[in-house]
Amino acid sequence: MKAYPTVNFRHYVQPSEPLASGLGILNFNNFTSTYPMQMVGRIDGENAVKQGEGYMFNKMKEWDASKELKQQFPRVGDYLTHETKLQN
Repeated sequence: MKAYPTVNFRHYVQPSEPLASGLGILNFNNFTSTYPMQMVGRIDGENAVKQGEGYMFNKMKEWDASKELKQQFPRVGDYLTHETKLQN
């Protein structure tokens, strides 16, 4: 965002729960990997739209400007996960 200040960043989405990993992910049977991942993605995408444009990017800026938040949440992704759980 800092590198491209004129870009309108609207939505940020990250998985709300762990996705399949390891060799099992290579099996593209809908029942083992892809279907559950699609369902997580659909719910996460819907929630991102409900949060409104720029919501998560404002949270990123809030984290970046706060020493206290950085101490409590060393990674911005941890803070965003926390904020997402508060919204749902």
